[in-house]
Amino acid sequence: MIPVAENLVFFPDSPFADWIIDRCEKLFPGLNDYYTFGENPKKIHSEKVKTIGLSEPSLKEFANQLRKYKRVIIHYHHELTAYLIELANIPSDRIIWMLWSGDLYNSPFYSRQVYLPLTYSLESVFKFPELTLFSRAKEGMKYILKKPGYYLYKKSFRRLKYVGSFFPGDVSNASQSFRKSYSHVFHGILSVNEQLDHLDLEGIPQLGDGILLGHAGVPELNHLDIIDQFGQHFQNSEIICPLAYGNPDYIQNVKDFGQKTFGESFKPMEDYLPRNEYYQVLKQSSFAVFGSLIHQGFGNIMTLLQLGLKVFLFEQNPIYQQLKSMGMILFSLDEVSKEDFQIKLSPDQIYHNRKILAEVLSDEAVDGYYRSVYQLEAGA
Repeated sequence: MIPVAENLVFFPDSPFADWIIDRCEKLFPGLNDYYTFGENPKKIHSEKVKTIGLSEPSLKEFANQLRKYKRVIIHYHHELTAYLIELANIPSDRIIWMLWSGDLYNSPFYSRQVYLPLTYSLESVFKFPELTLFSRAKEGMKYILKKPGYYLYKKSFRRLKYVGSFFPGDVSNASQSFRKSYSHVFHGILSVNEQLDHLDLEGIPQLGDGILLGHAGVPELNHLDIIDQFGQHFQNSEIICPLAYGNPDYIQNVKDFGQKTFGESFKPMEDYLPRNEYYQVLKQSSFAVFGSLIHQGFGNIMTLLQLGLKVFLFEQNPIYQQLKSMGMILFSLDEVSKEDFQIKLSPDQIYHNRKILAEVLSDEAVDGYYRSVYQLEAGA
């Protein structure tokens, strides 16, 4: 007998969707319907994913189907998922928001600091504009007419009750931004093997003496501020700066500032590399600095910890808070000295970090996190 789907799962167009679907079908075969928006997703390959048209009639028609589901699970909440759950008036305890990062920190409603001063001053850094009187009136009319828009989007965060995340700090930041006490469902979306694409590490690789600066050309990493504040600690080291994707104008700002400060020691990486080649580049460093104040680049940080790099983060970052609470060996950018970039992690410290990651994000542990989501009591 083919089970009847009782849950609806929304995805952005992301390759992570395929892995998530595979795990769900292993654990709960046939119990989910999977959807993404737009007719031709480019990064999802699973044949189980159906698409939702972007026209207003298509969205309204789809909203009529939502109430038949026991749970609505939203991976990456955005304006269109907001529109559907508001239009369908889905009860709060039937919705689970699987918080990825950008759906909170790149929304127009996040109220805490993301950019440090030098980065914030750049014209290449997008800032959500204040609503003008005209735009307020326009968005207000959308809200009255129940069309997708700013106010309906903002209201939807108040409707949500459950938030799935590996990082309690993300849930706390969401609660502060929306003045809503969310119920945290501890959840890891991917296992350490999936995150690292089954990277085979036997022993400890030979690492170089370089310093890795971030993982991408995105302003949330606050490259300029990191170089300005800590550049004196990086002298006489090669600075490897991955910039293969991001805002082209911002990337140019980073290159100009990095080369002005470090000269030929600054090595921007602008080309996409196959995974194995990228790992070889990472091994040229023993230290990694991430200037983000928010949860970003967790997969990259996991890779670096597995390889044995010494990772530096701000204490405000939810990744720092969570991994430190689990006993992992990380280093704070709030209290850093030049000597910290001269002493590498010991083999014992590297194996310690690997052991913790292997325990909390093993395939068995992640299976348990998924089961906890599907065991939540859903309202009538």
